[in-house]
Amino acid sequence: MSGPRARFAVIIIGLCVVIAATALYVGLIAKPQPAPQAAGGSWDALVAAAQKEGTVQVSGPRGLPEFKKILTDDFTSKYGIQVSYTDAGADVVLKQMLDTPASSAYPWDVLVGGFDTLLSNLQPKGALAPMEPALVLPEAKDPSKWAGNQLPWVDSAHTALGFLKQAGQYFYIDSSKVNLDDIKTYRDFLDPKWRGQILLTGDPRDPGHGRSVFALFLQSPGLGEPFIRDLVSKQDLVIPKNNTDDADRYLKDPKFLMCICNNGQGTALTKSFPNFKKLNPHNVKEGTSTTSSFSNLAMPARVAHPNAAKLYVNWILSQEVGQATSKATGVPSVRVDVAKDFIPAASVPDPSWPSGSDETALAKADEASKLAVQILGPKDDPRGSKK
Repeated sequence: MSGPRARFAVIIIGLCVVIAATALYVGLIAKPQPAPQAAGGSWDALVAAAQKEGTVQVSGPRGLPEFKKILTDDFTSKYGIQVSYTDAGADVVLKQMLDTPASSAYPWDVLVGGFDTLLSNLQPKGALAPMEPALVLPEAKDPSKWAGNQLPWVDSAHTALGFLKQAGQYFYIDSSKVNLDDIKTYRDFLDPKWRGQILLTGDPRDPGHGRSVFALFLQSPGLGEPFIRDLVSKQDLVIPKNNTDDADRYLKDPKFLMCICNNGQGTALTKSFPNFKKLNPHNVKEGTSTTSSFSNLAMPARVAHPNAAKLYVNWILSQEVGQATSKATGVPSVRVDVAKDFIPAASVPDPSWPSGSDETALAKADEASKLAVQILGPKDDPRGSKK
């Protein structure tokens, strides 16, 4: 074959090659690529692989600077790996996690935060990975090192661990105006002097400490739904419309008798205003629940730095870090080899108190949320949160 026909054939063959190459390239781009795998083998191999990645992205709780310092500076000092730490709050974490395309790694390699955020919002969406395969450090995965001779899983799928657990202490009271010893039951908050003087910084219609407090009231004998309705309506319970910005504004200039706060907010409040004191739940008839609060550990299902993430979670669960984080926060470690002599007595849970941080607690939490919607209206209802 020669002449025009040959030239035509060469052109056709060339076009076919270009089209095939383009299709292959587009297919590789469009097809989601598998997430990088963490290194197996020895602990030293894992450390080396993590150091090669050079960084780990961590989402942690707000308002706990000493806790944050341990989770950043201490890890970097030990392994030479930089920690990109975000403490933007649960709302931001949820939005960014749930908005992440299915073909991409999540913005964080490790999540440290509230039980509700992890189990109510992220786990049902398949955003969390089972953590058991990531546990390689003997002292981290050995059940005998943990209370009850078992790892402190907060769910049956083993996607999260609560490494610190305390008596839920949500009530921060202006001791210059109220004698804390006079509060013998939560029903005392229905006294007329409390009307308009109680700030709840977490909307009970959302996951978080507000819902946990409502769940506690709901299951406490002598309280239940009637008490919650009276607290909201008769006492003009103040709930900021925004769980972060508006709540922070209230806390910077406290003109209330009591704040029902999360741990970070309460810590900041008592440091800035020493007249505010925690209510000791051991002195209240109904007690409280046991909570892992801000100290739940999880790994997203798709991470950019798998080896650094694996190293980081094992490090957090070590005795060394358990001791440091417990001392920095005043919250008891679940590890049996971490000293507790420096823990305030009010923070040590009574064994008879219900757990507020496991799957069993979710049913009560859901019930509390539904009741809150009945009382306050849906979130987009203008009669909802009060200012």
